[in-house]
Amino acid sequence: QPETVQEALRFALDVIGGKYNSAKKDNDFIYHEAVPALDTLQSVKGATLVKALPVNPTDPAVTGPDIFAKLVPMAAHEASSLYSEEKAKLLREVMAKIEAKNEVLEYVCPETVPACGVFLAGV
Repeated sequence: QPETVQEALRFALDVIGGKYNSAKKDNDFIYHEAVPALDTLQSVKGATLVKALPVNPTDPAVTGPDIFAKLVPMAAHEASSLYSEEKAKLLREVMAKIEAKNEVLEYVCPETVPACGVFLAGV
């Protein structure tokens, strides 16, 4: 990267040198103005062009809504995930038991037996 920086500086120096030579040539042939020495020039003083407005960083109108308001801590997210997994596991176990009981019920009391129809209607 230093070579790139040096190349950029050389290019800038060439451009500035070219502009300086062009301005000097124009002054010598067209304007004939005396160029003052650097020591005789006054230093340029900065000027305040705009007045800064005071800003309160805690003002909600300036900061807007809290961007972290809906952020959930990782521990809470993991606990919620664990809870969902356990809930689904329990639900699968209960549904497996229900399916097993339904199979036993269908085996013990087939639909062709009229007395079982009354019993199965409530299921």
